[in-house]
Amino acid sequence: MMTDISSLISTGAGTTTAVASTDATGRDEFLKLLTTQLKYQDPTNPLDDKAFLAQLAQFSSLEQLQNINSTLQANYLALASLNNSSATDFIGKSIKATGNSISLTENTSVPINYSLSGAAEATVSIYDSDGNLVRTLDSKWQGSGDNQMLWDGKDSSGNALAAGEYTFSVSAVDTEGSSVTAAPFISGKVTGVKFVNGNPVLLINGIEVSFSTIYEISE
Repeated sequence: MMTDISSLISTGAGTTTAVASTDATGRDEFLKLLTTQLKYQDPTNPLDDKAFLAQLAQFSSLEQLQNINSTLQANYLALASLNNSSATDFIGKSIKATGNSISLTENTSVPINYSLSGAAEATVSIYDSDGNLVRTLDSKWQGSGDNQMLWDGKDSSGNALAAGEYTFSVSAVDTEGSSVTAAPFISGKVTGVKFVNGNPVLLINGIEVSFSTIYEISE
């Protein structure tokens, strides 16, 4: 952005008009002001050379910043295009990503994945899109590392629930009743790519997964 530039332009009749730039003054407007100053400067009191050089320096800085901005924008668009194109390479690959979303379809069981920091008994709580608890699942003894429970898509009363997206949380305790860290994750094969606000997200088991949450990729 330009700093304010004030100068006096002498007219043929001897009157003067103040010309000032604003922060919105662009490169063309700046150059026009500068050349006008030179054209109408008083020959008996020419523009001070230091002030003139300072204004030239401002103009040069503005032009450089505009060029840098144009270059960065072009690089960003090129990188975004490359990322969008390379996203399709993930289709068919198996991934693991942090997250606690699951997608329920009719007449299918849904795998619920989580990792335990130690051997424990786990409890999975499943919630609908409104945050209501619809089902609780308890596991037998499970070892540390990745584990899984299958949900049949029914609520606590045995009623089949509507297809859609649900979330879950996991708690776990060891033999002494002490809490064991349980980290939920999403696992499955990438079936497609979707673009949200110009950014690619992967589709896995009906769930949208952003690249920032992926921590493992395999064939």
